Amino acid sequence: MHFREITLMLIVSTLIFIMFIFIGYEAESFLDVFESLGETFKSLARLNPYLLALIIFLNNAIKMFITIVLGVTIGIFPVIFISLNGLMLGYAIRIALPELGVLGVASLILPHGVLEIPAALLSTALGLLVGLETIKKIIHKEASIKETLKHSLKIYVKYVVPMLAIAAVVEGFITPYISRLVIPGR
Repeated sequence: MHFREITLMLIVSTLIFIMFIFIGYEAESFLDVFESLGETFKSLARLNPYLLALIIFLNNAIKMFITIVLGVTIGIFPVIFISLNGLMLGYAIRIALPELGVLGVASLILPHGVLEIPAALLSTALGLLVGLETIKKIIHKEASIKETLKHSLKIYVKYVVPMLAIAAVVEGFITPYISRLVIPGR
């Protein structure tokens, strides 16, 4: 696995993510799933920040690990993962923007999102690379799924896990503080 391949898959992941942010933003409504997610987020916000950071970290670390490993689905799962994240973010922005404004929404997303979003994109890119190896194996029989997966998991441990750990601490402690400064009455 070369830097160029990872970069290409990062570009693909980013384009899919951005496209689905726009789709989520333009969607009229997203079933009742988002209402129940909103209630879940509200209850999580009341947790002790240490526990909140731990829950956020474990949730994201597990999902992103699974995204890489399930790249063997010829990349289908990583595409679904990043698409759903884009949809949810786009729809959340649409719902929150009228009430909170651009600065309010940014204060809720950017402090931790500057690390969490790249971690999700990198995990998706790695999952897509595993998927490409799976496709090569199906077509040519000359591929190294095991080596690609092993290398991807090394990158996950070296880069994604630390990014997620820092993002979780920021989301548990700093994001709420910043949002209270920016959003009146919060």
